[in-house]
Amino acid sequence: MTQSIHAFLILTMTALLQGGIAPPPPPPGATSTAPVIKPAVIPAPPVHTGGDQAGNPVAGPIVNRPFPVPGPNLPPTFNPVKTPMPLAPITASRPAAGMEPKFVVDKTDVDFGDVDEGKHVESIFKFNNIGKGPLVITEVKPGCACTVTQIEVNGRPYVNGDPILPDSSGVIRARINTEGFGGQDKHTGFKLFTNDVNYPEREGTPFGLVDFKIRLNILRRFQCEPPDNLIDFGGIDNLEPHEKSVIFKSTKGEAFQITGFSPLDTMVDVRAEAIDDSASRWRITATLQAGAPFGMFIKMLTVHTKPEAPAFNISVQGNVHGPVAFDPLAIAFLVIPKGRPAVKILTVRNADKLHDMKLENIHFVDPTDNRSLTGAPAREHDSEEKKHLIVRPKETEKGSFQIEVVVDENMPVGRFYTILSIKTNVPGASQSGSDELRIPISGIVK
Repeated sequence: MTQSIHAFLILTMTALLQGGIAPPPPPPGATSTAPVIKPAVIPAPPVHTGGDQAGNPVAGPIVNRPFPVPGPNLPPTFNPVKTPMPLAPITASRPAAGMEPKFVVDKTDVDFGDVDEGKHVESIFKFNNIGKGPLVITEVKPGCACTVTQIEVNGRPYVNGDPILPDSSGVIRARINTEGFGGQDKHTGFKLFTNDVNYPEREGTPFGLVDFKIRLNILRRFQCEPPDNLIDFGGIDNLEPHEKSVIFKSTKGEAFQITGFSPLDTMVDVRAEAIDDSASRWRITATLQAGAPFGMFIKMLTVHTKPEAPAFNISVQGNVHGPVAFDPLAIAFLVIPKGRPAVKILTVRNADKLHDMKLENIHFVDPTDNRSLTGAPAREHDSEEKKHLIVRPKETEKGSFQIEVVVDENMPVGRFYTILSIKTNVPGASQSGSDELRIPISGIVK
C-alpha cells in the first residue's frame, strides 16, 4: 500500500513539472478517458518602461531603462519620476551588534540665496555607507509640495527598503519648483528615515532620522504698490461708480505688457495703462459699477502679462452698504482680562446725504432669535451680559455718529455674544432694506 501511494505521488509531481496534472493510472486492461488538466496561464501585466520620446508612458516588456528618455517635454538634467514610495512607511529595525551601517553625507544644509520665481533649483547630496552592515532608507518625507526627491545608489534608482551594502555610494537629488511662492523666504527640505543608529532618537523622532534643510529667497517678478496685493474699496454706497487703483511694476525695472485679467466680472471693471516710457510700471484701476448688490464682496483677480510670468493675484474687496453706513460690521473684543473695562468705537453715518439722520432707538436683541440679523422685529436680549454692556452715542457732525460700546469691569468670566440694534429715521437704512442696523458684539473675559 505504501509503495502504491509513493508511486502515485511521483507520477503526480512528474506531471506537474511537465505542465499538466494527469489522473492516476487506470487498472490493468482499462482505458482512461479523463482529460489532462492544464494550469491556467495568466498574462503578465504591462510594465511601464519609462516613456517614449515625448515622455508619454508606454507598455512593453521589462527593460533595463530606469529613467524616461529625455524628450521635448522632459528636461534632460532631471528625472521627474519620484522615488518609489510604499503605501505605508517601512519601519526600520535596529541592526545586529557589529553589523551597524554608517550614513555619511557631504552636506545637510543648502542656501540658494535669491532665486527668481518660476525657476526650478536642484541640489545633489552625495552619501556613502561606510559601516559594517547594510544601510536601509525606509522613507523620504519632503517638507513641502514644491520639493521632489530622488535617490540613486551605485548609479541606479533606489527603492525604499532595499539594502545598501557597505562601501556603496549614492546621491539624493532634491528639486524645488518656485512657481507660486514669489515673495517668500522659503525654508523647506526633507527628512530621510534610515536604520543608522548613529542618528539617535530625539524627543518625538525615531532613531535614524537625518534632517536636510534647504533655504531660498524667492523673488517676485512683479509687485504691487501698496505691497499687500489688495484693492480695497472699504465701505461704499451703490449710488454711483467707485474707482480704486494700485501700481503694478517689474521688480527689476524690465519692460512688460499687461495683456488682460481673469476672471471677467460685470460688477467690477478693470483696466491697465503704462505710466512711464519704460513700460515697467502700470496702473491697474478697478471700477465698481453703480447698482452693485449690498453686502461684502471679495474677488480674486489674476493679472496676465507678456512675457508670460507666474500667476499674480490681486484681491478686490469692499462692503456695499445701504443709505446708512457703519464700521466695523461686527465688534469683536477678543480677550478681556477679568476686572478690566474695554471700549470699542462704532461709526454710523448717513451715506446718501438725503436725510437729516437721527438715532431713534438703541437696544440689544437676542442672537438666538433667527430674525436678529435680518432687520425684522426680534426679541429683546434679557441676559446677565447685557447688564454689563454700555452704549454711548455721540454726534460728531451732522448725520454722523460715534458710538462707544463699553464692557464694564463686572462682566462675568466666559464668552459673551449679543446683537446691537440701531434704529434711525432713514427709511431702508440697512443692506436688508430694514430701518434698523444690526451689529454683532462678542468677546471673552478671562
